Amino acid sequence: MLTTVVYHVTSREGITAVLQYKYRVMPRQRVMIPYPPDVIAEIDKIVSHGNRTAFLVELAKREIKLNRQRKALRAATGAWKAEEPP
Repeated sequence: MLTTVVYHVTSREGITAVLQYKYRVMPRQRVMIPYPPDVIAEIDKIVSHGNRTAFLVELAKREIKLNRQRKALRAATGAWKAEEPP
């Protein structure tokens, strides 16, 4: 889905500019995941109010990427011999 955001910015001199940004929004699926209260309290110390979901999504994406990298490294084990430089 393509979303457009329009900003109207006025300088101190009274000059108005219209800034328009278009970006893709990935569809989201709402999921209910119970977290222990102490974990939520720690997350809330790290992120500002209203940014908990973005924080958890970014954390999950990072872990997925690391998991893929680990799998690729395991799959490549032994692909090169010590005497064969890349």
